[in-house]
Amino acid sequence: MKNIVVFDIETALDTEAACRGLRLGPHDPAIAREHIGDEFPKLPLHQTIAIGRLEAFYEDNAWQVGQIACDHIGEMEELEMLGSFDSRLAQLKPTLIGYNIKGFDLPVLRYRAMIHGLTMRGLSGRKYFARYFDDAEDLCDILANYDTRGKVSLDLLSRVLELPGKPDDVDGSKLEPLIEARNFKKIATYCEQDVVLTYHVWLNYQLYLGQLSPASYQQSRYRLDHFIQMQKPGLRHLCSGAS
Repeated sequence: MKNIVVFDIETALDTEAACRGLRLGPHDPAIAREHIGDEFPKLPLHQTIAIGRLEAFYEDNAWQVGQIACDHIGEMEELEMLGSFDSRLAQLKPTLIGYNIKGFDLPVLRYRAMIHGLTMRGLSGRKYFARYFDDAEDLCDILANYDTRGKVSLDLLSRVLELPGKPDDVDGSKLEPLIEARNFKKIATYCEQDVVLTYHVWLNYQLYLGQLSPASYQQSRYRLDHFIQMQKPGLRHLCSGAS
């Protein structure tokens, strides 16, 4: 494993797909939302509104962050966003890292590509969807030992590990008002926070596995802090203070 992409997606109800799939008649967003109500939509009914990623590579016995970015529908259409993410995967051929990505993010991306008639050679080029391969590492599944009873939220786990956790003013269930207000920048920042927290957890897991020595672990955290300070000042609250 020489390079990784930690990623996370944010979604909203695709009211057009809901009306088609649930036979609700002509497209009517209000009818679709009323029909779904508080129920979590089935995966094909999720529209991707943001894709955040953290790219990192292994160098000199520690991990170095190369980029933290988030594409969102405030800047580009969903089809372009999916294509942009897939192009990075095709170029880097990384191991994918995430939290609940096998249960949600990866299948949603595949469904959205199929809905748009988009070929995704990067996403389909490695065994990211294969159950018994490590091309994609889902920390939610791994740390719970693939038992749903052991699964915890990223926010809870982050706080237990003495990481900052998610901000109190926004979480995945509160994105709809931000979408309606077209506050896509805040959504993108939220998504980037998730990938940084996931990366923190992954580094801790690598230390547990012995893939990183204590010194390499601290150096990896220091490099992340330095990258954030220089490139992503809006995420400074996620710095670990590693030295």
